[in-house]
Amino acid sequence: MSKEMNKKGKLYLIPTTLGDSPPLEVLPISIKRAIESIDYYVVENEKTARHFIKKMSPRKSQPSLHLFALNKFTEATEIPSFLYIAKRSGSTSSNVLLGSIATGAE
Repeated sequence: MSKEMNKKGKLYLIPTTLGDSPPLEVLPISIKRAIESIDYYVVENEKTARHFIKKMSPRKSQPSLHLFALNKFTEATEIPSFLYIAKRSGSTSSNVLLGSIATGAE
């Protein structure tokens, strides 16, 4: 196995709020910091995930986000590519950051 394939990154499981609570009032600041440093996300629903990211980090550039849908319509063969694409993102850091946001929306 190549050295590049052995690089380890980090996977952040990012919680979302239930109901209409403003996320910055109920989630720790560490979640906001993680969102600010991550551009690649595995999400259940792209629209609601973008909305959540915007609420948590209003200055985050939406065009810089790369969101991969993981829901009941996702083929099992697609899933490994999510990690591969994040690793091949051109990151100069050995820590490739990938966030996962479950929004509860279909």
